[in-house]
Amino acid sequence: MKLLKTILLIVVPLPLTAQHFELKGRILDEKNQPAEFASVALLQASDCTLVMAAITDSLGLYAFSPVPYGKYMVAAEMTGSSREYYGPVETDSLGGPLTLPAIVLKPLTQLGEIGVTARIPLFTRKPDMLVMNVENSALRSAGTALDVLKKVPGIFIDNNNNITYKGKAGVRITMDGKNTYLDNNQLVNYLQNMSASEIIRVEIVTNPSAKFDASGKAGYINIVTRRRQKQGLNGTVGAWGGYGLTPKYGGGSYLSYGSPKWNFFGSYYSGRREGLEEIHIFRNILYNDTLSSFDQDSETRTLSKSHNARLGFDYFPDSVTSMGLVASANFFNETEQVISGTGVRQEPGDSAFTLEQLNMIFATDYHLGSGLYFKKKLDTLGSEFSFNADFLMYANNSDDDYQTRHYDGSHVEFGQPYLQRSNSASDITIGVGKVDYVRAFAKNEAKLEAGLKSSYVVTDNSLFFEILKNQAWENDTLRSNDFIYKEMINAAYASFSFSWKKIGFQLGLRAENTISDGNSPTLNKRVVAEYTNFFPSAFINYSIGENHLFNAGYSRRIDRPNYQELNPFLFYLDQYTYEKGNPFLKPQFSNAFNLEYSFMEAVFTGMEFSRTRDAMMEVTQQVDSTGIGYLTTENLSTVDYLGFSLGFPIPVGKWFMMENEFTEVYSSYRSDDLFGSALDREGWAFSYSGNMSFFLPRNLSFEISGWYESGNVYGIFNSGEKWGIDCGLVKFFFNKTLLVAFSAEDIFRTSTFASTITYQGQDVRLSWYDENRSFWFRVRYSFGQTQIKKSGYSSGADDLKNRTNKK
Repeated sequence: MKLLKTILLIVVPLPLTAQHFELKGRILDEKNQPAEFASVALLQASDCTLVMAAITDSLGLYAFSPVPYGKYMVAAEMTGSSREYYGPVETDSLGGPLTLPAIVLKPLTQLGEIGVTARIPLFTRKPDMLVMNVENSALRSAGTALDVLKKVPGIFIDNNNNITYKGKAGVRITMDGKNTYLDNNQLVNYLQNMSASEIIRVEIVTNPSAKFDASGKAGYINIVTRRRQKQGLNGTVGAWGGYGLTPKYGGGSYLSYGSPKWNFFGSYYSGRREGLEEIHIFRNILYNDTLSSFDQDSETRTLSKSHNARLGFDYFPDSVTSMGLVASANFFNETEQVISGTGVRQEPGDSAFTLEQLNMIFATDYHLGSGLYFKKKLDTLGSEFSFNADFLMYANNSDDDYQTRHYDGSHVEFGQPYLQRSNSASDITIGVGKVDYVRAFAKNEAKLEAGLKSSYVVTDNSLFFEILKNQAWENDTLRSNDFIYKEMINAAYASFSFSWKKIGFQLGLRAENTISDGNSPTLNKRVVAEYTNFFPSAFINYSIGENHLFNAGYSRRIDRPNYQELNPFLFYLDQYTYEKGNPFLKPQFSNAFNLEYSFMEAVFTGMEFSRTRDAMMEVTQQVDSTGIGYLTTENLSTVDYLGFSLGFPIPVGKWFMMENEFTEVYSSYRSDDLFGSALDREGWAFSYSGNMSFFLPRNLSFEISGWYESGNVYGIFNSGEKWGIDCGLVKFFFNKTLLVAFSAEDIFRTSTFASTITYQGQDVRLSWYDENRSFWFRVRYSFGQTQIKKSGYSSGADDLKNRTNKK
């Protein structure tokens, strides 16, 4: 009966007759400074059952609303710090919002007995974002950063490294709030060689405000890495290993050493990964009454090694000013062997032969980055000024060898082997500068934000292709090419937010001027463009009583082609299959609307709609006379998206929590002229993701995660349904300083990607498997030594005045 009442309370938004209030307060660290990203839990005083959870903002502030009548405890903690409590708090006699005294956290070295355990849910929902708390999750903290990204509800990465969120392309991935300026392939490479141990949480922003770059029609996913300032020596050291069909392992450490005035931090991680990917492509081509079939199986084996290092320094001249710099270096090399066999059959006549392809690829990547920042808090209301500057360099070099052999129906080789080789190099240089100003007003919680940003990007790409003829290598002028792309974006934004009674408003406008120059000297192709666009945004929220909150928003956005999509190079698989860029791609523009309702900050349901013009979409094209099929990117006329979502938790006491996310999506793809004919396709898709967390005695927790995606329409592609089940176990030792985790992913091996194409005479079936089923083990040890002033606080309310730090 208690379980049934709990589920009804959370899931069914019935109006309640009891009154509710808001509890808010501030969390401070051992230096009496605001504790940002501290975990705060509201507990029932009677049995310490979790009621609500929150994460503090940059000022250390938290709030719980609506809070029913009752008696509660408030618990707060951070990694490397103690868990502290305030209470009990009796709300029976309260007449309105209550601001509690500040809670001061202590270092772990001063911990005493802990009698109560408060846990932050895996997902924390806020009106403008969904936060996935990664740090202590068995399923989401093992492996690499790419593994973490794949476990964000609604994220899907296909075999061409295209990233979609809830069926929408155009999601922008940022690191610590900064753009990576990488295309999908480079980004996936980077994340695949970054340890999940560096990630604290993932923030999903579906409808960004004017402060964000206007790119990303599907919103932003921000990966927040470990960077916390503490006194004394603190750090973590860890190792991880995994096995699917091949082994993967790595490890590293994070260290920081600080005082009240400064802080040094650094990290180093390295890893070695073997990989296995299998792809099957079947194509039928009808040309001049002759039916040709191409049945291709390919197996790709990879061996990659990575080294990732980061070093930084923070300086705090006073309590309201901070500045610092950070430098990073990432090195990655990979050996790739692709073995493919393509059976070619023609009817009538039943002639057949087999093409066997061996590709050997030797690639190296490195990334160097540096940045500096300055931030000054102007008052206690939240006003501040900040400045950031970053300089980034990416380089890639690849030497590739290709060997093609032909066999007849009896598998007897005929003709001479076809031998080719290539060298490709890509250099990207990026400079970014940004200034932001925030002015907060006490009246109506008003806030004015404004800023300027400028970025300059230069990419230099070269491809040199050779063919062996008469025992000598000759330059293939049809495929050798140079491509240089330059882009400057200058932006300015302003937004104003305020509240009036139960209504909150935010209005914003962003202007971006883009100057681009794409030049291919070899092909004598050059595309120069300059355009200025304005991107308005508006958001409103309205509360009904204490339990019901409505949010609505609108924003206009742009997505520009990434550098490799503009690159006209041919990326070769075999003589019948390749990929090429499109230097004539135009940017796409989207108008997005969303409406969301939340009940007790626990149940969230929403609807969103967007229309994208000149939508960039991956498509395939085939040349019937030769049997060649290739992948490229084209602009469609419009893409419409309509999505419905429902998310809610099911807590049972203090030992169980289930998170649920349902999504229903309608997509429509239209083009007046795609390769000479009109495109008009539409379809519905359904997805679900759920995570069950069991909190067991002796610091032991267990997770089971499952997801399902129905078949859907994506441009000219029809994808099949897929689903997966994962599980994980976490155990803490030695006062939570040692974490040991084990996880198993895609236990039933059901998440294979499959797709079909039936468009303009194309008849294609594709399936892809990439070691989906795998097993992981992870261990992490945290340590710390602090140097703080002796505190006179003991427990309870004996010394509350000394701990109070009100707004």
